[in-house]
Amino acid sequence: CRSTFFKRMDSSGLAFLLTIYRHILRNCVFIYAIDNKLSLPVGDENQIPEDYVDDIDINNIFGGEAASEPAVTDSDILDVPTDMDFYMKKAQEYYQYISSKNNVAWIHPKYFKRTLKQKLNKDCKVLIQIIQYCGAWNPAADSKLNQLEDLVNNRHKEDKVIVFTQFSDTAKYIYRQLKRRGITQIDIATGESPDPTTSVEKFSPVSNGKTDMPETDQTRVLIATDVLSEGQNLQDAHVIVNFDLPWAIIRLIQRAGR
Repeated sequence: CRSTFFKRMDSSGLAFLLTIYRHILRNCVFIYAIDNKLSLPVGDENQIPEDYVDDIDINNIFGGEAASEPAVTDSDILDVPTDMDFYMKKAQEYYQYISSKNNVAWIHPKYFKRTLKQKLNKDCKVLIQIIQYCGAWNPAADSKLNQLEDLVNNRHKEDKVIVFTQFSDTAKYIYRQLKRRGITQIDIATGESPDPTTSVEKFSPVSNGKTDMPETDQTRVLIATDVLSEGQNLQDAHVIVNFDLPWAIIRLIQRAGR
């Protein structure tokens, strides 16, 4: 979990805070189960409702329930809750939701020590303190995002630019913020994109044999996770930006190789 926090912090402040939010919520799901003598959800990272592995939208166990996360689309400011009662209420809703899923394994609480709940509460307290310390996330003060905007709008304003990130949360954040800042001909490709190949063809039409595509239909800036790091032709690109550095360095070679 600690390694995940570092990875997400390296990616973007927003992704980091969302991970803290989800971690508290997961803890509270366990606390709710313990309090009500219910079985606890267990399994691998694709089964537990953690929601913070690479390009997590592929394995989002909550499905449509993700809409109840802190609002990041209606406002530039992300204000993550710090009220434990809020998380416990959400935990009850999520527990009932995942109870209907068929890809979650369960274990009876009798197999855990009595101190589990105490440790989970302590963990939540520390994580809430982190949120309080960070405060609300304001994209206007995001120096890395501001540098990217300058690169796209000024230093390479005539070039095709592809921006890679490890996490879909960061990809969607960058895409949303650059659009808000007036950047046009921009697109996004993540694990939940219905047809990433179409995004690739709009961004790199010449190298994909789409030479008749009007310039107005083309994409100049493409935000992508590693869903595009293999098996795609992106050779129309002039600039590759690694918004965060993947811990598996081979990813850099794969990205550049496209």
